[in-house]
Amino acid sequence: WREDRLETTWAMHGLAWVLRQQSRFAEAEQLYREALAIRERLFGPCGFDTLWTMGDLVNTLEEMGRLADALPIAEEAVARLTRIRDSQPAALIDARNRLTWLLIR
Repeated sequence: WREDRLETTWAMHGLAWVLRQQSRFAEAEQLYREALAIRERLFGPCGFDTLWTMGDLVNTLEEMGRLADALPIAEEAVARLTRIRDSQPAALIDARNRLTWLLIR
């Protein structure tokens, strides 16, 4: 992987999504975490791609039954989106819904 490129994170995120669809959750989690770290370096904590990866990581952890691990990431995503809410209103709604779902489970 060339970590300094957006295309690399797209490939990692896409492969993680495929692995998740195959129920290969541990492998998907690892790729999402790696893509997240790179996207945070490239685009900052509130970049759209960063937040998108956070959401898919939360979904993966939830599918693994790891709600305690998913919850703080979901809370952080909502906090970040709240800071930039004017530019990503739909993403904020989605993140709040995801967080609510985790809290009621």
